[in-house]
This record gives sequence, C-alpha cells and structure tokens, in this order.
Amino acid sequence: MAVEQDTGFTALPDNPFEAPRYHFGMLLGVDDFEAEQGHHRGKHRLHQSWLHGGGVVWGLGVSLDLARGEIRVAPGLALDGSGRELRLDAPACVGLGPWFDRHADDPDLVVTEDGSARVFDVHVLARFRACLARPVPALREPCDGATRDTAYSRFVEGLQLELRPAAAPAVPPPASHRLLLLLDREAPRPAEGGGIDPDDAALLAARDAALALAPAERAAAWRALLAEAAARDAADRAPPAVAEDTPATPYAVAEPADLALGEVLGVRLEPAPGGGWTVTAGTVRIGARATLLPTALLQGLVADAPPPPVDAGGPRFDPAASVLEDTRLTLSVGTPLLDTTVTAAAFALSQFDAASGWTVLPTPVPGYDPVAGTVTLEPAAAFAGTLVRVIARGTGPEPLLGADGVPLAGARGGPPGSRDEGHDFVQTITRTQP
Repeated sequence: MAVEQDTGFTALPDNPFEAPRYHFGMLLGVDDFEAEQGHHRGKHRLHQSWLHGGGVVWGLGVSLDLARGEIRVAPGLALDGSGRELRLDAPACVGLGPWFDRHADDPDLVVTEDGSARVFDVHVLARFRACLARPVPALREPCDGATRDTAYSRFVEGLQLELRPAAAPAVPPPASHRLLLLLDREAPRPAEGGGIDPDDAALLAARDAALALAPAERAAAWRALLAEAAARDAADRAPPAVAEDTPATPYAVAEPADLALGEVLGVRLEPAPGGGWTVTAGTVRIGARATLLPTALLQGLVADAPPPPVDAGGPRFDPAASVLEDTRLTLSVGTPLLDTTVTAAAFALSQFDAASGWTVLPTPVPGYDPVAGTVTLEPAAAFAGTLVRVIARGTGPEPLLGADGVPLAGARGGPPGSRDEGHDFVQTITRTQP
C-alpha cells in the first residue's frame, strides 16, 4: 500500500533490494502556470525598470511622408518605464488629415490658423499592449478529467502607437541629484529660507576640499565622495507614490509608463481641392526622447576616453573668502606663494560704472601675508565702480608661483593646472554702495 507524504510525492512499497523511489504526483493547472510565468516576468521587469529605465534600444525612427500625408514609425525595440519590452515588427503609419478631423476639438490640440491652413504640433507615444492568443482545452478541476474548459495558452506582447496633441513631454532627469551635483550637471537645490540647501552646500564644500588636495590624495578622496553620493541617492530612491485607490507599484514608473518616440512640430495642413487635407510642412525631432545605450558601447566609451588630467598642485584662491572694502581688496590663498612672484605684474584691477563703463586701475604693489595666507591690493584711490574685477596671473611670462615653483592653478575647485601652465584667477565682485 502506498503511503502519501506531505511533500506531494508518493512512496512505493519498501523493497529490501533497492532504495525507495518517488514519482511526482501533482497536476499543474492554468493558475499554476500563470503564477510561475508571472514570477519570472515580474523579476525581469524589476531589473529593467530600475537598472535601465525607459528608452529606445534600436529603431523606432519617426518620419513624415509629405506625399502621403502620413507620420511613420519604423520597426524597433524599446523599454517602457516599468520594464516592459515595446517591440514593433513592421512599419506603422497614421494619416494626419483624418487624424486632425477626429481630434480638431481636442482641448489639448493648439491650432494656429494661417489663412485656410491649419498649423499644430503632435508627438508619437508608445504604450505596452498584450493580447491573449491560442485558446486550448484546459482542465479546470485537476481531479476530474471529464470537466474541461477553454483557456488561452499564449499571449502576444507588442505596443500600441498613439498620436497625441502638442510637443512631446520632457524626459525627467535621472533621480541622482547628488551625483549630478558633484559633476556640475545639476544646480543645487534652494533652501526654504533662501540660499542653498544645507545638504547640497555641504556636498559642494566637500567637493571643493577634495579637489584642493594634493594629487596623490585627490583621487581617493574623489572616489570616496562619489561612492557616498551614490549611496545616499540610492537610499532616497523609492517607487513613485500612487493614489489611494490605485495598487502600489514596485517599478520605477507608475502606470501608464508610456514612452514618447518623437514629435512633429509645425504640421501644416492645406485644404485639398477634392476635399480633405494636404500636408505641406512639418519638422520631425527625436533627439529629446529617452535612448538606452548598449553596454558594449558604454564600455568602449570608457575604455577609449583619455585619462583625466592630473593637477600639479598649484596654489588656488578661494573666491568665497575674498573681501572688498572701500580702499582694499583681500584675496585668500590656500597654499604658500613664492613671495618673489607676488608682484604688480601678476595682478590686474579694473572697475565698472554704468555711466563710464570699464576703467583699468593702476595695479598697486600687493601685500602678501604668508601666515594668514592673504594677498592685499590697495589702489591709490578708493574703489568707485559698482563692479570690481581682479585677475591674478597663473599664465603668461610672470605668473604667481607656489612655494614649490608650480604656477597658480586658478580658483578653488577649478580645472587642473600643470607644472608649466596654470590658470588665471578671475573674480568680479559687486561693490556695496555707501
């Protein structure tokens, strides 16, 4: 007699001459296969949504055929924001005249009348679409072979193309504010009470401090700063908030996760002699759409990119520490200067007045305090312009040199300088009127 085990397997009667054998005794139904496939599809979508995002992988070019009055979309592949594949196997098109007749009263369609012509903007949108296919007989009650029903055994994935009024919506920037801020790709956030957000201000200060380090220490400090910014960005990242009556999404974009493929601006429709419309103009743009680069291409770009220049460690002035008084301008330098190079030839002063424009001031002999790390410029007459501009030379025949003979590298946080050629420090300061 067979003994049923909790595992779903059936054990055969004991046999003293062989080890026990087992056979699988569970029947899989439609729901089981749906759960099994849904598990892997969901994990695949999570990966693509968060690590790749939405964008075109290849093809899906948008073109305007004036002779036929059509917008065409070429075959291609893309991912939407929630990680689903958008695949188009054959060209698709839409007639602009018939589309306009159906959507002329659309509140989002802004139409300009130029005589009898109509001018407007549209964009092409791709949306994921799946259709059930291949119905087959299915066992609805696994233990009763006489009860059968029909169920779909396949579904076909694809995309639905739509023509929408107006230009394409802007692609949101990547949610990595700190990394973009470090790389000067994004501006600091404003604080509620004015000024810069304290978190961003601290990050910028840490960046300036890392860039001001000696070359041997700068690379490690910069890598640590990037790692810290990336970690904090990832910790702040989360699925988007949805309405109370909408199921929460685990993906990076809430539904509908549509993808704009391109836009046609300035579509011009002229009345056709026999009725309808003739398309006479329109400009196609696809540069604003999101595009996903192949990993091999990214690897090649990184491998072929020249190494970043190494700063030689020249002295730098801190523009945030400059102090302008009525008769004196004080500059702050982080590393010692070679005092014999702190001469009038290494500086230039000018001031601006709305009535007379720019005036070049005679450059006084600068005063240098190596202990305080300051250079003082006191012209013969008091500053009178609304703007005061100072240039400290890191280039030319008589640049400022550090104590080790390396030319001035410019401003703190600026580009790297070499042992032969530095950078000029240039600052324009608004003078407070008495």
